[in-house]
Amino acid sequence: MNKSILYSVKIGGYSVEIRNIENLIKSIKKLSKFNDYEIHLFYSNELKPEVIEYLNIFNDQHIKKFNKEKFSWFHWLNLTKEHSYNFKYTFLMHDDVFFVTRYFDEIFINEFENLNDLGVARFIDDTYKNRHYHPQLRGAFHIDRIKEDSRKYAIDYEYHNQKPGWNHRVYKLKKGLDLFTKNNSKVFNYLSKIYLKYNLLDFPKSKVQVHTCSTDLMALKSDNFRDLDLTDLDISHGLFADEDICLASQNQGFRNILSPKIHYIHDLPAPRVTRGHNNNQKDLIKVSKIFENKWGFPPVKLEKLSYADKKDLILKIETKYENKLTWTKNLYSYEWLNVNK
Repeated sequence: MNKSILYSVKIGGYSVEIRNIENLIKSIKKLSKFNDYEIHLFYSNELKPEVIEYLNIFNDQHIKKFNKEKFSWFHWLNLTKEHSYNFKYTFLMHDDVFFVTRYFDEIFINEFENLNDLGVARFIDDTYKNRHYHPQLRGAFHIDRIKEDSRKYAIDYEYHNQKPGWNHRVYKLKKGLDLFTKNNSKVFNYLSKIYLKYNLLDFPKSKVQVHTCSTDLMALKSDNFRDLDLTDLDISHGLFADEDICLASQNQGFRNILSPKIHYIHDLPAPRVTRGHNNNQKDLIKVSKIFENKWGFPPVKLEKLSYADKKDLILKIETKYENKLTWTKNLYSYEWLNVNK
């Protein structure tokens, strides 16, 4: 094993912009300390012509490009597993993320090299600074989510000190300002303070154990990554792949970790709709069935269930997997579970 980090990037569909790829590459080249990395770009022919042209002519010693007519998400993950043998660590990345912390690679290695049971490592996504609701983690089985619908009211995790429903007021504020002018960021940032109290945001101070995070950026030890029993969800995008990867990690005895020492930005186009929203809706039923066949329970949003149904679902999962997947049920979302090692 002669290299440090493999950055494996799944480049999305027609909505990808050249600037997305440029920002990602520049952030790695500018902010990483070590020079023995590689960036692997996986892309299909479903991109805009100018993006394909850019990728075809782009040349860099640290970058390898892999082009096929179509790339399923599962195919990308398996190819990345094969490529990861020469790297101690593997970062799975969307094309629309970029780092903002200097020497993030050194920080990551120092944080996690002695953590043998590392599953998925997650960092702080500074997209929350756009004033909209961007929790660092996907929902788990926490007390406040089950009993108080904290995710529904945007008061889970780091947002638990905010007033319920603050996010809807911020969203309406932005939509109202957009009716007059699109260049309203200064006014929006000033007025949104009425609803979102930045001084009350509550991030962990050191690395903590978590249940599930998003696919936009997942950092893993390559050996552990190759051991993960992942599901072929039979689509080109990452619908439910985050849940599948994080569940597989925990089911196989690994811990998923959030570290507040590293920051990045997921360059989302809108506060409520991701680039893959239309594809997610189109493939929802098919992928839900595949997911349920694998795990024995559906990838349902708990907010759509009654309290009794939530409890029944947790019991069903716990009966099958013991405490591996439902360990958050005895914690509030903001009771960060510190990792000492």
